[in-house]
Amino acid sequence: MIPRGRRAELSPADVEAGREEGLVPLCFDQMVEAFSPNYLYRTEQNVRRSDATLIIDHADSISRQRGFKVPDNLTGGTLKTWRFAIEHRKPCLVMTTANIPSVLKWLAECREKGRVPADRGVVLNVAGPRESRVPGIQVKTKSFVMRLIKAVRAAEEQEAQA
Repeated sequence: MIPRGRRAELSPADVEAGREEGLVPLCFDQMVEAFSPNYLYRTEQNVRRSDATLIIDHADSISRQRGFKVPDNLTGGTLKTWRFAIEHRKPCLVMTTANIPSVLKWLAECREKGRVPADRGVVLNVAGPRESRVPGIQVKTKSFVMRLIKAVRAAEEQEAQA
């Protein structure tokens, strides 16, 4: 889900086009616009509408949602995402972009415990800091998500053959 009006952080392409506010590119036409332009509303809806949330962080830490201890390195909207996951009782994992086996293990544990559906694919909300706060995080996250999708598909194929 994206904020109403396709509102986004100002990108170099937006600056080049003379815009004062960023826009989500039209190539992402499958994205649903929220009723509000507010980022927090969008963030909460993304947590609520997903089965689980994976927060990609730039710090070298792995933190599973256990109790209510806030991971030290989360701030701003990323911290609010984590809090929304707690509030809505959704599984949440905070980690760097380096560890696909940990995500697969976490998703399997969530399935075994009935925290995410076992009869269909998992709707995973991927969140993290803005590119303007952590330069390079967008490229790292996109690469990680693409590798994660391949790993999940491979695991599902292995499971189907067993």
